[in-house]
Amino acid sequence: MKARLSFRDNWLVSFRVWYFLVIAAGLLITSVIFFEYTDRNRFHQEEKVSVINQLGTVRARLEGVINSNLLSVAGLIAELSLNPETTQEEFARYASVILAHETQIRNIAAARDLVITHMYPMKGNEKALGLDYRKNTAQRAAALKARDLGGIILAGPVDLIQGGRGFIARTPVFVVASDHPEIRGRFWGLVSTVIDVDRLYFAAGLLDPGLPIEVTLRGQDSTGADGDVFYGRPELLSDDPVLLDISMPHGSWQIAAVPKGGWTNKAPNALEIRGAGLLVFLLLLGLSIYRQKQLSAKKRIEDALQDSEARFREFAESASDWLWELDAEGRFFWQSDSAGLTDGLTHGKLAGMTREELAGDLMADDDWTSYRHALRHHTDIRKFVYRYRGLEGGIHYALLNGRPLFDEFGKYAGHRGTASDITDRKHFEEELQAAKDDAEQANKSKSEFLASMSHELRTPLNAVLGFAQMLQFDAGNPLTKAQGEHVKSILTGGYHLLELINEVLDLARIEAEKLELNPEDVDAGEIIADCVSMTVPLGAQRQIRIENQFTDSPPCILFTDRLRLKQVLINLLSNAVKFNNDSGSVNVNAAETDDGFLRISVSDTGRGIAREDYKSVFDMFHRLGADPMVAQEGTGIGLTVSRLLIEKMAGRIDFDSEENVGSTFWIEIPLSSSQDLPEG
Repeated sequence: MKARLSFRDNWLVSFRVWYFLVIAAGLLITSVIFFEYTDRNRFHQEEKVSVINQLGTVRARLEGVINSNLLSVAGLIAELSLNPETTQEEFARYASVILAHETQIRNIAAARDLVITHMYPMKGNEKALGLDYRKNTAQRAAALKARDLGGIILAGPVDLIQGGRGFIARTPVFVVASDHPEIRGRFWGLVSTVIDVDRLYFAAGLLDPGLPIEVTLRGQDSTGADGDVFYGRPELLSDDPVLLDISMPHGSWQIAAVPKGGWTNKAPNALEIRGAGLLVFLLLLGLSIYRQKQLSAKKRIEDALQDSEARFREFAESASDWLWELDAEGRFFWQSDSAGLTDGLTHGKLAGMTREELAGDLMADDDWTSYRHALRHHTDIRKFVYRYRGLEGGIHYALLNGRPLFDEFGKYAGHRGTASDITDRKHFEEELQAAKDDAEQANKSKSEFLASMSHELRTPLNAVLGFAQMLQFDAGNPLTKAQGEHVKSILTGGYHLLELINEVLDLARIEAEKLELNPEDVDAGEIIADCVSMTVPLGAQRQIRIENQFTDSPPCILFTDRLRLKQVLINLLSNAVKFNNDSGSVNVNAAETDDGFLRISVSDTGRGIAREDYKSVFDMFHRLGADPMVAQEGTGIGLTVSRLLIEKMAGRIDFDSEENVGSTFWIEIPLSSSQDLPEG
């Protein structure tokens, strides 16, 4: 009996597990379908907006090119109105001026009393002279319509007798009455302007191979949406295209467009959505099998599932993205249902309010500058952050992005966009700033400690060096050769350690902002000459020639700290010798820059610096020559201290280098005549 009960219980557990799994799978499939549908619709809307933007540009170009061509003949029409007896020669002279400009006009004809009497250019169009529009069945209706309406009628495109296709703009001409010029006089005739189809399409960008949309035009003879298609595929009109009207004198065209290749019918993120769904399904399957096999852990698993559900609910309730819409006065008009999840301010509580009213005194007047500018000038709102109090009284931060809305008449109707709750991010930034301040304080304490320790170490070290020198030069108690070598090693190591301590002390002073500078007018040539003369003996030990190429230059006065400038230059010169090849050379030069600095360059013929080491050249304890065949004595702090000193003296330091060729380190110091050095 117990076995049967156990079997029944196991069967019930298995049934519940698999029943739950089937239900979960169904919900998951439904969710995947929903997310794919949402993603597809979102992408379609973005694609449609892109097509609208592209199509708007094409429409504007078409209207602009057509109107430009029509306006170019306005002067000729006025001339005929004032001088109805204009001869062919005069007509050709006026028309040639028009066609000399960059237009899409092929030829211009004038039909006095509806009979073509004037033509330009005449070549290739001779057969058109004498054509009576009233007797031409193909052009009679359009000609009479232009006459009766008293305005421009744009017909076409039509096949031209002289070859090609064109649009024909027929403009009626009325003779100005001499006694009443404000009253339209008698009908003189028509001026027909033939606009070349291909040149018009090219100027409007329709023939651009890089145009990302496919375009169709309909409304032949300016008949609008009811007219025939005269450009593109007629089938495109059945592909749910974007439609825009193109205004014409006494008529219109309609332009339609879809993306090249057609609309995208698949969700662009379908693979990721399905992958996520599959991953969730596999997770549920694993949990279900585990629950079935581990009945003893049923309670624990149920608790875990409850915790997981609680976390999911918390995530859903804390979602901070929502949609919003403002009216033309900047007041809340609509918000999506997700608004208010974090601050409790749902649409019903905000309707009719402005954001400034919601923020109250939490933001300064200057904080609203970009937001007010967007509302006043009907421009985009981009990454605007504002503070406000939630329903519970807490301060919240929101990040806004939005675009202006306009009605069908182009009148501003408000703004629409998205908002994200960034309160947690703001709190994190505040904590990060506090941590940064703590780190800076710790660094300052470290620098003070280094400065103190350097002082403490230098005192006994000086004593060691002093006693070593006494041993070395004590004539009364001469040292043996071995003892002399030992004392020499003590002095060499001691001086090296003293140099390291001095540079660490300088570094600590700079970082602790306790280094005092004594700026004064100094002669750059004198400083360079002193530093070169001090370094020449160092180079002579390895037959390295040091040349000062600034000796013959006119005096150049700098406003800087003499001692610290010499310290930096000696460091650069010493490095140029240390990392040079035997029998190499070091060149020192200087030249004024356009922005009021003197650039002092130290170039060597050493092995150069590898590209991967560029970023760490000025780092503390970085040795330029890691190769024991190249590396020389040094502290690894000199360039770090030099960089900090130069920056402290309002200067700049950098380098150029090429492996196996050499390096050039340079500093730029302000000229005395250009700017003052700030007090250290």
